Amino acid sequence: EYCDEVILNTRARDCFLMRAGCELELGLDDGFAADIAEFLRRGGSERDTYELCSMQAVRNGDYKKAEAIYEKKLKTRPAKEKPCFYEMAVCMCKQGRYEEAISFLKASIASGGRNPEWLTLLMEIQMVNGHFSDASKTLGEVKKAGKLSRLNDGYMCVSARLAVEAGKMFKARCMAEAVASSEGEQLHAIIYAMDRDYRGAAKILRKLISKEPFDIDNYG
Repeated sequence: EYCDEVILNTRARDCFLMRAGCELELGLDDGFAADIAEFLRRGGSERDTYELCSMQAVRNGDYKKAEAIYEKKLKTRPAKEKPCFYEMAVCMCKQGRYEEAISFLKASIASGGRNPEWLTLLMEIQMVNGHFSDASKTLGEVKKAGKLSRLNDGYMCVSARLAVEAGKMFKARCMAEAVASSEGEQLHAIIYAMDRDYRGAAKILRKLISKEPFDIDNYG
C-alpha cells in the first residue's frame, strides 16, 4: 500500500522495484513481472533487478533461468562484490548436474577464493556422490579456511561419516563419541549398529530416549 501511494504521487522509478520486492514475497508473479518491466522502461539498470529476478526463478524452480541471471551477474559484478559461485553451484545441483557443480566450485576455489561456504558445499556434493576421499581432503580445506576446528562438533560428525564410508569403523566411533550433542550420540549408535555391535547401539539409544523421550520417532 505504501508503494502504491508513493507511485501514485511521485511515479518514482525505484518504487516500482521496491513494489516488485513486495510482490515477490507475496507470490504475485504477474505484478512482479509488470513492475520489473516498468522499472527497466523508465531507465532502471538491469543489474539492479538480478537479485530479485534470480530469487523469483529459484522460488519457482526455474533453475536454468536463475543460472542465466547469475552468469550475467558474474560478468557485470564490481571488483569488490563477492561472486555468486555458491548460488550457481546450487542451481547446477538442483538440475542434477553434480559433476559440473564440483568442477565449477573447484575452479572457483582454485582461482583464489577459499570461501568456507563454497568449500562446505563442495564437500557436501562430494559426499552425496560418493567421492569420499575427495570429500575428506575438502574437509581439511574447510578447517584451514577457519570454518571448523578439530574440536568442532560439525567437524567431528563429518569426519565420522567419512570414516564410516571408508570402512574405518574404529575411527568413526572415536569421532562420533567426541561429539557432545544428541546428533553425535545418534550417529554413534548408528555406527555401533553398522559394526554389528547391537548391544552398544541399544545402550546409547536407551540413554537418548531417557533424555529426550519426545524425539523417540527419530531413533528408529
